[in-house]
Amino acid sequence: MLASTAVSGAEDCPTRFQKYGLFLQAKRSCGQDTEYPQMKAMRSCAKETPQEVAIKLIDDGRREWARGLMRSSLGSMCEEMFAKLPPSASKRR
Repeated sequence: MLASTAVSGAEDCPTRFQKYGLFLQAKRSCGQDTEYPQMKAMRSCAKETPQEVAIKLIDDGRREWARGLMRSSLGSMCEEMFAKLPPSASKRR
């Protein structure tokens, strides 16, 4: 693992990519047309993270969604996922 100088939020990039992968899979599975609420942070992370690493982290988030579906139902997973989003992101007017 490479050590980098601390840029605020740089340590959060792996977690952000995993959450983004989870969001993308939920969006697809649930048929939602919702924008990701932390897109600005994701763009910053994308500049700092190698593409191969980012793709692996996003896939990890998608796998987390799949594991959740094995323990639950699609309806409850969708409800839970989109209830966590800020109101401005979950409801487009």
